[in-house]
Amino acid sequence: MYYFQGSLNSRDRDPPAPSGYRSRSEYHGARSQPRRDQARRPPPAFRKTAADRPLLRLRHDDSTDPSLEDPNSTSKSKFRNVDELTDSEEEKMAQSDEDEEVDRRANKRARVNGPESTAMLAPPKWSNPDPYTSLPPQTEAPAKRIDVVKLIRKARIDGTRSLENVNLAHDFISFDSEEQTPGEKSLSPAPRSELPLASKASTPRGEIKTTVTGKRKRGASLGEEVPLPRSDNQIYADRHVQEEWRATPGVDTTPWLTSHPPSDIPLVAFHKEIIDFYDWVKPKPHEEDVRGDVFRRLNTILQSFTYGELRAFGSYAAGLYLPTGDMDLVYLTRNFRPGRFSQDDSRRLVYDCARFLRTRNIAEGLVVPIPRAKVPIIKFVDRVSGLKIDLSFDNDTGVVAIDTFHKWKQEYPVMPMIVSVVKQYLMIRGLNDVSTGGLGGFSTICLVTSLLQHLPTPRRPINLGDVLLQFFNYYGNLFDKDEVAIRLDPPGYLHKASHRPRFDERESRRLTIIDPHRADNNISGGTKEIDKIFKCFSEAYKALMNRLCAYERRDPRAPQGSFLECLIGGNFTSYESQRKKLLDLLSSPDDTESVVKNGGYSSRVSHRPAVVHTHGRRNDQTDESGGSVERIPAPTKKLGKGERRAKRLKDLRPDLAPSIRNTISLIDALKIGGYKTPQEMDNDLQIREAAAAKIAAAKVQ
Repeated sequence: MYYFQGSLNSRDRDPPAPSGYRSRSEYHGARSQPRRDQARRPPPAFRKTAADRPLLRLRHDDSTDPSLEDPNSTSKSKFRNVDELTDSEEEKMAQSDEDEEVDRRANKRARVNGPESTAMLAPPKWSNPDPYTSLPPQTEAPAKRIDVVKLIRKARIDGTRSLENVNLAHDFISFDSEEQTPGEKSLSPAPRSELPLASKASTPRGEIKTTVTGKRKRGASLGEEVPLPRSDNQIYADRHVQEEWRATPGVDTTPWLTSHPPSDIPLVAFHKEIIDFYDWVKPKPHEEDVRGDVFRRLNTILQSFTYGELRAFGSYAAGLYLPTGDMDLVYLTRNFRPGRFSQDDSRRLVYDCARFLRTRNIAEGLVVPIPRAKVPIIKFVDRVSGLKIDLSFDNDTGVVAIDTFHKWKQEYPVMPMIVSVVKQYLMIRGLNDVSTGGLGGFSTICLVTSLLQHLPTPRRPINLGDVLLQFFNYYGNLFDKDEVAIRLDPPGYLHKASHRPRFDERESRRLTIIDPHRADNNISGGTKEIDKIFKCFSEAYKALMNRLCAYERRDPRAPQGSFLECLIGGNFTSYESQRKKLLDLLSSPDDTESVVKNGGYSSRVSHRPAVVHTHGRRNDQTDESGGSVERIPAPTKKLGKGERRAKRLKDLRPDLAPSIRNTISLIDALKIGGYKTPQEMDNDLQIREAAAAKIAAAKVQ
């Protein structure tokens, strides 16, 4: 065996001790100094087993801590000591316990009769037997606990029911003059039937107002109605109505209201009032004529800015505009290509056209460009008519949607009536302008149409009041805009997480309406105030339900009230003055022409440059003798190749005229006409020209 000595000078070291002996100092942990008491450590005690510990040998059955006992428990002790158990008792435990008191053994009787009998309530029935030879103890049913929370809730419910019975009997007046006999029982009047709700998914009126987690707020009691937020004017159910639209004393807040039979049930009366409002607010013939004149004048003036074509879309093109509603117009320039929208090019056109309109003095007030909107627009007010105009550029999405709207209108004839109420509701609250985060007209149409698409097919004529209630309830209380996207063609609801293409994070928290013509476009993506709008819808539903219930309890002899007053009632003097102004413009064309000339543009005045004669007079001046000088026609503008191609196709192919604009490319012409090559198109058009010439010659002869 080898030992490491550490140094080569091993001769100076002591020889190692024998392996059988080691000094005390070599043990690890040995003391080098003597103990303080100069005594040795006592020898270790004998190690005891765990079963002999005093804690385990202690008897616990003699005394019981009363704080650990259940005061309501009537059960007896189930366990006994093993030493006190005999074989005869084990046999008795497997049998019936009916004669236990009679056959009690002597040792048990001694304990009962002894001095400890007063401390024990009852002798134990079970012991602690051997688990391998004894039967398990019989289970006893636990004592029934008293639920304090249930008692409190029951007391509240009983108190609420008694209060309702008192309220129901308060209005009851008995006209029976006979005295009641002691054996007869007085009958309280039957409670009034509740008005049926608009849909199965709607919340009942008497339901407890709960929080998001489904629990009552602290302090709220059963049957307690949470007060609705109200505006300064008590007819409204919210505080969002703008100042200029609020009801004022002396002004009729419901000019559309007409008298109906008082015997109508609530929903029937509500249905008739919606029809009255639609008939009152829908465009009148003179309004359509004036707006058409504004459209033609603006189209003429924009030709001087850049060559193109003015088109209408939105509520104006659909005929669902309000009396003071704006006109949604789009100007398609010659560089526009269908299906392609460049926001940068549109932004540049917005700036340039805004400067052009200011120089022509056609706007009343400011010309406001909004280039940073989702669709850049120009907002201004027409100087002649006072109508608001929203002008955009090179975006045909709204124009294409007009045909879709007419298809929806044909499928759901009640849609325009519901849309008119919702648009008026949003307008008086300032929530209908997309540029400020509101809900646009076409988005409103899509919401109403989507609801009608998912309603069951009615077997009888649909009730407008029921549809309006379901609209406010669904979008105000049930619809989850954060998770669900609306699809109209085909009708359905999609989960936003699974929809392709996905929208950005900002739009995912807003209302998503998939464009029927372009799946990657969200129609309502600019509506950033959608939370406020849906909250208003919820308050509108509650207000309408309160009005319907109040109508059912009304006095039939009382004057008829309005259901829509709490939603759209207000000061409608602006509608009346606007309609009167448009009627005056249409009835006095001379005054209108003078105003237009002073404004710098006219639909009756040509904008071509004046031709100067050799005598120094212009073609619009008169001769000294009083006669007018003959005007020399201005030279016609030379058409481009695309314009000539478009004109030729329109003349020779009248069936393609609605699909062709003022200019068309060769590729688009081949695609629209169904031609494979340009030579085939030229040959076909030449044949058509020859046939048209023969027909014209035959008519002359």
